[in-house]
Amino acid sequence: MRFLIAVGLMTLVQKYPWVLFATSFLLLAFVYPLGIAFTATGIAAITYNARGKDQFLVDLDKRDV
Repeated sequence: MRFLIAVGLMTLVQKYPWVLFATSFLLLAFVYPLGIAFTATGIAAITYNARGKDQFLVDLDKRDV
């Protein structure tokens, strides 16, 4: 997610969260290892309840268990 912030795509992703899923499928189609990593990151973000208002970043130390 920090990569998306660095290249300036986070504002688009915050407005349209489905862009994350589209990006992961495109990466799976063209750059498979990067697509796997991006998809795994997305699944982890869902598990940690990441939201667009937080730029999909989570604090791993403060997770409610």
